[in-house]
Amino acid sequence: MIIQFMENTTKDIADFAALRRQQKMTWAEIHSDWQHHHDNDERVKSTETIREAYRRHYGDKVRKDF
Repeated sequence: MIIQFMENTTKDIADFAALRRQQKMTWAEIHSDWQHHHDNDERVKSTETIREAYRRHYGDKVRKDF
C-alpha cells in the first residue's frame, strides 16, 4: 500500500496569501506584508515564491489526485 503525503511546508505562506488576495492585495503588497510580519523567514525570497506557494495550494497547480 502506498501512502501519499502532500508537503505542507508552504501551506502557511499560501494561507497568508489567500487571505490577502481576498482583500484584493497585489502580489507585491502581499510580499511586503509577509516581510513585515516574518522578517526572519528565509523561505520567501521574492514575490514569485509567494505566488507559487499560493498556486500549489489554491490555484491551478493543486493536486487533485487525493
